[in-house]
Amino acid sequence: IDDCCRFVREVRRFALEEGRNEDKKWMADYAATRLEGEAFFWHAFELDDGTRSNWDKLQLAILERARGANPSSPPAS
Repeated sequence: IDDCCRFVREVRRFALEEGRNEDKKWMADYAATRLEGEAFFWHAFELDDGTRSNWDKLQLAILERARGANPSSPPAS
């Protein structure tokens, strides 16, 4: 779960640095360029277009998936 939290934080940080932190589509598109391996396939084949193209929905899906692998973690909000 720590890797997923770190990933979300880094996307947020980079978007803020680029002045794009309010652009949810840009953030989702940027995050997609950073995915590899199993996460890449999960994003490409399991998520719907609405989740893939909206950072708020995407980060929630990422954190919920991470929490599913670690059910004792606090809920994503």
